[in-house]
This record gives sequence, C-alpha cells and structure tokens, in this order.
Amino acid sequence: MKSQLLLGFLCLTSASVFANPAGMTVVSGSARATQNGSHLSINVSQNAFLNWNSFNIRAGETTTFRQPSSDSVVWNNIGDANASRIYGSMNANGLVILSNPNGIYFGPNAYIQVGGLFATTAPITPAMCASGVFDFSGPPPTIPIVNYGHIETANGGALFLIAHQVENHGTLAAPGGTVGLTAGKEVLLSTRPDGRGFSARVTLPSGMVNNLGQIVADAGHVLMQAQTVNQGGLVSANSAREHNGIIELFAADKIELGAQSVIEARGGQ
Repeated sequence: MKSQLLLGFLCLTSASVFANPAGMTVVSGSARATQNGSHLSINVSQNAFLNWNSFNIRAGETTTFRQPSSDSVVWNNIGDANASRIYGSMNANGLVILSNPNGIYFGPNAYIQVGGLFATTAPITPAMCASGVFDFSGPPPTIPIVNYGHIETANGGALFLIAHQVENHGTLAAPGGTVGLTAGKEVLLSTRPDGRGFSARVTLPSGMVNNLGQIVADAGHVLMQAQTVNQGGLVSANSAREHNGIIELFAADKIELGAQSVIEARGGQ
C-alpha cells in the first residue's frame, strides 16, 4: 500500500507544468511580491499570513522570503487542488510555514535554505498567528509529504514535516536545532525551555514515517514519531561542545530498522 500511494503521488507531481508560487492574497500583515525572471522575491512583515492559489517552484527557479528578522514567521496557506511541487530553490531568513492539505513534494534537485521550516498537510488559520504555539490538527489520511531534496535550516532552526505519511529520501539538516518527522492526529510545537529550537507533543500517533535518506541535527534533536516508524537511512545527532545530541524514535505500533539504517549520537570533543 505504501508503494502504491507514493507512486500515485509522484505521478501526480509530474502531470502538469508549474512555476513559482502564484495567486497570493494577504490575509494579515503585509507582503509584496516581485518577479524578476525566474526569481520571485516576497517581502513580508512579521507573522504575515498569505493565501496562495498554488505554491510550486520549477527547477531553475527561486522563491525568496525576506523577513524582518530571523525570529519572523510567514504563514503560507495553499489552496491548490494538487500537491505542491518544489524542484527549485527556496530561501528565507526566518521561519516558513507551508500548509497544503493535498500534499507537498520536494524533488531531487530542490534546495531549501531557511531559518526554519514547518511543512504540513494539516490546515492553518490566521488565528494561529497570535497563539505563541503551533497546533497542527487533523492531517488528511493517506496524503503524504515527500522529500528527495536538500532542506537545511540556520543554526538552531527547526525543521518539521507533519502529515499522515512522511517520506524522506533526501537530506534534512538542522545544526544545533530540531528535525521532526511526525504523523499524528494533533501535533503541538512550542519553544524548548532552554531556548534551543522546538519541542513537539504528538497526540494519537497515526500513519507512517519513513527515512531512507539523511537526517542530521548535530548538537540538536531528531524526533521521528508515528504509528509506524521505518528507519532505513542515516540519523545523526552528534554532541558538540556542551550541547548533547538527542535522537528519539517513537511508534504506537512498531519501529523497523532497515539493513542500511545508521543511528549515531557520538559525544562531543
């Protein structure tokens, strides 16, 4: 069943021609988008909430969010009937939240460099902007988030993929921060008491999390939580100086370690 779902998703992602994000509407805050050839630049205020008709990035294209500071958040609610397909580059100096109930696919040449990234199939609303915590509830069943690209945060950043099914075949990196692959009825993210990244509380784990790629959060935290967790790639959270690396794998039903699974959390120098 997992292979059939993923095959159908990949077929859907290549079914049509697409370009940079299109059809932006500002719901709260302010934003100004400027297109220069293959580069879309979006200047946003703190906590801007944007609706998009589609959010795709073709190979060779770049989308850049210019935010007031590294602590800024931009919310992107995607109303496309299809999955978002990201084959190009996306940059941001702050936290970017992408929500598409019909899935998100990062292709093999996707290159994402952001302060932080939350990608989810759960719905988001403008009311969430002022809550101080991030509550993602009710990801649609069978709809996946799939990564074949390179996604990297700034030092101490947070990178969460939240859906009923999460697949990583590429690279997820958050040096000194948090990488979370989570599948549950409700995922509540909040800042850690020590100020280093985010912690996650997952209510009623469901679905499946699969890692066949690389997840690296040296001096940080790696979390994989679902009904079933399949770990067949590299997970690394080595300690650095006074900061310990932490790796946590939680499954309501089972954890499966593949033949190529590598889990390392070596001590610092």
